[in-house]
Amino acid sequence: MHRRRTRLIIVLVLVLVLVGCGSGEATFNLEVSANGDQVLTIAGGGALPITLDPALLRDADSSFIARQVFRGLMRLDDSLIAQPDLAETVEASDDGLSYTFRLRENVTFQDGTIIDAERVKASFERAADPELAGGDGSALPAAIYFGDIEGIDEYLTGQAGTITGIQTSGTRTVRMTLKRPAANFLYKLSGSPAAIVDVRETTSSDWWTAPNGSGPFEIGDVSPQLVSLTPFDGFYSGAPRLQEVRILYGSAAAQPLNLYETGVIDTAEVPIYAIDRVSSPADPLYAELETTPQLSTTFILLNENVEPFDDPAVREAVVRALDRSKVTRVSLEDRVRQADGIVPPGILDRDWTSTPPSYDLEAAQVALASAEPFEIPPAFYGSGVAVTLADVLERDLGLDSDAISLEWNEFSSALTSQQLPAFALSWIADYPDPANFLDSMFHTGSPDNYADYSNPEVDALLDSAAVEQDPVRRAKLYLDAQQMILDDAVLIPLYHDIAYTLVKPYVRGLTITPVGIMSLESVWIGER
Repeated sequence: MHRRRTRLIIVLVLVLVLVGCGSGEATFNLEVSANGDQVLTIAGGGALPITLDPALLRDADSSFIARQVFRGLMRLDDSLIAQPDLAETVEASDDGLSYTFRLRENVTFQDGTIIDAERVKASFERAADPELAGGDGSALPAAIYFGDIEGIDEYLTGQAGTITGIQTSGTRTVRMTLKRPAANFLYKLSGSPAAIVDVRETTSSDWWTAPNGSGPFEIGDVSPQLVSLTPFDGFYSGAPRLQEVRILYGSAAAQPLNLYETGVIDTAEVPIYAIDRVSSPADPLYAELETTPQLSTTFILLNENVEPFDDPAVREAVVRALDRSKVTRVSLEDRVRQADGIVPPGILDRDWTSTPPSYDLEAAQVALASAEPFEIPPAFYGSGVAVTLADVLERDLGLDSDAISLEWNEFSSALTSQQLPAFALSWIADYPDPANFLDSMFHTGSPDNYADYSNPEVDALLDSAAVEQDPVRRAKLYLDAQQMILDDAVLIPLYHDIAYTLVKPYVRGLTITPVGIMSLESVWIGER
């Protein structure tokens, strides 16, 4: 999912952002009320999430909220290591084809119902139910996250009534059999589709507004400008210390830096224009600044199936016409890391640099001159860099181009249609593995392959990497696939983000990881 960090999308800013499941950085206000209760207020975005149903999530902001309400067998800790969550233990077979999960004795839904093995199996099957996607199970996030499990293909296509690779034994044991070894299988089980929901209550489209969750927080109020969370006292690891989490939307969430400086909220992402100021040791906010490189990549994708980008010569002209270094140095003031590939550096403790087509205006002009005539002008969806690219193509290539901005909900729906000709996108890791970028976005048939890219050679490399157990050979396969995707000129890699976050000194237990904030149950307020 473009899921997977608390970076909240502010639509119509520099780019449109997705998660692993991606979005923009959530902003937190932690305050102790007059009666001693601890209240956390988050300044969100312009509109409420479309859904918090874990089976359908595709953006990081919604996934962050859902992660507080629903939990799965596995979770990512603050070091981004996969750890048992609702499962107490997990054992893998020697051949890597079987995983046995032993559930904790004290895990329940928030109404006190025991979460047993059968309810876990039912939740997995509900997340992969093709009816959730109008009969097309391949469009569900579960198609990626559960793709290694035996029998998942038959279930997603409606040919089977159960996922044969998920079996239960007694009340506390769940065994999953894989159709192939998968080095990142446990990481995938930390994703939103694997969160355990109470299937009994998921019959209406708005069930998520008052769910019987499996996580440390319950959903309280849901209104056009507010989602509130309250602690679930029966959570297996203990009740959260916060008494309420308030997530604001609309005008109340606007200009978080101003809210932070006036004491309205207690943590805020620093906008580009203010980073120089707060990074100075002379600034009063300097001591409250945390800088965290993020496992994310921002790029422009070109859809090779939509005119005029179905012509390789047009794609090459566009890719070579944009000086990527100017986006980093000028537009973003060197406050991000320039991307020379798709996978961010640091994943698996490696550098993933490849060789994208270089900026070469003369080569771009030659390529455009060799292109077949086309009637439909290039259109780039997004703002900021999309506008910049359209201006560059008109100025340097005499190419009439459009830059089109969409609200997030409309943009998200358009992505899944795979019909956008070109668009700016930020992809945030759901889990720290190259498959989360390359398999998700570029494997033929992936539900997150929004540009409908397809290259059989790339698919073969990704399939080989998925089962390769040797980390060096696995990395080489992913690097080869990444280079091949870049050579096809279907994207312009731009940058890897860095989070600049202000946090008040009395905010305790809040960890900002390279994929954002994972959980809130450890957050508390110290002495102000």
